[in-house]
Amino acid sequence: MSSLLILKTRICLKYISPLFNPSTAGFTPLNNVISKLSVSSRLLCTKGGSRHAGNNRKEDRQREFNIRERLPFPKSVFAAGTAKRTAEYQKKRAEEEPDFPRKNKRVEPPDHPLTASEWKSLKLTSPNPDRFDVRMISSMLADGTDINVAKSLLAYVAMDTGTLSYELLLRYLTLCVGSGHHSEVFDMYDIMRSRFRTLDTGASSLFIKGFSRTERWKEALTILENIKRAITPSPRNYGDTIAGAVLHGDGDTAWALYAELMEKGLIPNQETWQALFQCGLSHQGHEDGLQAILLHMRDNQIYPEETLAKDIKAWFDSLPEQKWIGSWSTVDPRGVCRSCQAELESIQLSREEYTQLKDRVMGDVIQGRDVFNKTTPEELESFKNFVKRKPAFDVVIDGLNVANIGIKGNQSQTVDSNEVVETSSRMINGNRMHLSSFSSVIAKGLNTYVNKLLEVVSELERQGLVILVLGRKHMQRPSRSWDRHDMSLVQQKAHCFFTDNISEDDPFLLYATLHSGNHCNFVSRDLMRDHKACLPDGATRRLFFKWQRGHQLVLSSYTPGKRVRFQRILSYDTIVQTNGGSWHIPYDENGAERCTYEVPQKWLCLTNAK
Repeated sequence: MSSLLILKTRICLKYISPLFNPSTAGFTPLNNVISKLSVSSRLLCTKGGSRHAGNNRKEDRQREFNIRERLPFPKSVFAAGTAKRTAEYQKKRAEEEPDFPRKNKRVEPPDHPLTASEWKSLKLTSPNPDRFDVRMISSMLADGTDINVAKSLLAYVAMDTGTLSYELLLRYLTLCVGSGHHSEVFDMYDIMRSRFRTLDTGASSLFIKGFSRTERWKEALTILENIKRAITPSPRNYGDTIAGAVLHGDGDTAWALYAELMEKGLIPNQETWQALFQCGLSHQGHEDGLQAILLHMRDNQIYPEETLAKDIKAWFDSLPEQKWIGSWSTVDPRGVCRSCQAELESIQLSREEYTQLKDRVMGDVIQGRDVFNKTTPEELESFKNFVKRKPAFDVVIDGLNVANIGIKGNQSQTVDSNEVVETSSRMINGNRMHLSSFSSVIAKGLNTYVNKLLEVVSELERQGLVILVLGRKHMQRPSRSWDRHDMSLVQQKAHCFFTDNISEDDPFLLYATLHSGNHCNFVSRDLMRDHKACLPDGATRRLFFKWQRGHQLVLSSYTPGKRVRFQRILSYDTIVQTNGGSWHIPYDENGAERCTYEVPQKWLCLTNAK
């Protein structure tokens, strides 16, 4: 057995040694080495090179190689960038805490190819030599390292271990595809096809992407057909082949592939739409298909990225015998486009939409399978009877949520620490001050819970609104946090319902708001993502989000003793919209970070001058 291992190692060294000649202009193509290894010594894959070695890998393997893009400051809780601002604030606070050393620190790739001895020395000095080769090439992927550096690593691994693992080869292929080394992609394709009877979906996806950019793009169609025999190709697979067809002037094939993608119920990515709009610039006759893409974005509340928005504008500008004027715009608070002065669609639901949403929320959220994990049938029934006996509410307040706003980190909403320090200092210095005065300063801070709630209720009462406050039973018990007098004032100004302390009040809030009618708003900072997720289909979830943005009141700022102010509820809907003579398309700016519950602030305005 040992003699066989030595023989294989000698064969390996025979073919790898040319890679370490630093006098050459570049390293020997990896194909020259690996192909000989695979034919002569069958050393290409691990553990005997079973043809199933690659098949067990899922397409998810490829995802870890994708370079994540780094995702403007917002004006409301639903404006694009709100989550980013919050995250940056939390990060800034975290940076003030002690930084503990991390285990398994990232290995830094060299900036030039290394010899075998240099790689060996680097591995031995690594804090974690285990899986050094995989960790190193992963770092190369993240940094976009020169491919010759990766070649030198593979050559060292082949010489050191007598084999190159599938995992290592797949990462090397990812680097080749990502950096546009087409000849290396072709070589890897020949090597892996000769070694394995079938390719796993991760490798196949990479080859589709690599081939679609070259003169051999039609081979990507063949690989796509091979994938279809086993599984449904991914939207990315279709998108790459569509992009290849567009790049090489075959618009008919591109649109046929897109029709197939949509028939399978797959969700196209933005690069696919971008390729089709670019195709429309040079191939006329697909106007209906391109407008159907825009309507698909509308129906599914999808926002094009800025690069796609520019291609959409360019396509409208190119339409023959039509005079479209495109401009980049914003919308004023009244819902009027600042470019063409057109009024956008209202955020308010139609009567049919409201009825549909109310029925689904009542069935899937209020009376869903898990609702009684958050309350009891008796409590829910008691609340329904309570609501029936009351007049329709104008606003429903999540009392505990409002009371807790700003408790962490917002000094304007708690007792002034300087006041405490100054008071205690006067006591220490002998200035006679009764202890009760000091206690009152502390109590001032502890009573901010009910103070905040009382001031919010008082502001809404001044507007003549019928108010419901939802709270927990512990809020009724007098304590330093919940002053009996202030809670009594809250109950005089608003209808109140107090749930058990372990109950979740969001279902009660949604029930009372929807039961009261389309005019009723609610006050909470809770974005209701869990409840939206309970809804059974995308159309209903989008309807819920539209209703939420048109009815949720959020405190924009709170300072004790000053007037309570809420963030403005926008009067217009943020979706792709058209009236035949114009299109208004909200889009994501380049580099913008927007969470799923946020909406863009920039618009593409397209008007027909005919």
